[in-house]
Formats: sequence, structure tokens, C-alpha cells
Amino acid sequence: MALVGPTFQAIWQDGTVTRMTTHCDDEKLDLGRGVRLSWYAYQSRHKGHGKDTKIREARFERDKKILQTYSDVDVTDHGVDPFGFD
Repeated sequence: MALVGPTFQAIWQDGTVTRMTTHCDDEKLDLGRGVRLSWYAYQSRHKGHGKDTKIREARFERDKKILQTYSDVDVTDHGVDPFGFD
């Protein structure tokens, strides 16, 4: 495993983009971790009032190489409680 994990990029329904380095192996990508980290970054940008619970597009990448792509990711499927953010 590399010293720094791959980058998880999420494009939210409102167009907000979050990019988070995610601690996981390139061969065993942790979508749940990427989604949760991106959720908190999204909420931080919107001062805790972000309304979207779906990521329109997402991907893991390393050195500009796309490792995996996803679409229509519901954050509640990955351990996020959208009403529990404080």
C-alpha cells in the first residue's frame, strides 16, 4: 500500500465538488470512507446546511489515473445520517 491513499472526488447534485485523500489500498477501495469524508467536507462548505444526500458522480483516482467510478451514490447507504450533522 502507498503511503498516501487515493483521492476520492465527489460531484454533488448541486455541483459542489469535494476531493478527499482516503486511507485505503488501491486494490481495495473503501467507498464508504470516501463518501463519509466527502459528506463532512460538503457540510463544511455549506456551514452544516448542505441539502443533498446523493452524489451525482464520484471516483477514486491516483496520479490522474481513474481507479473506479460511481454514479448516483446515496450517502445514507454508507453510514451517513443527514440529520445528525452538528
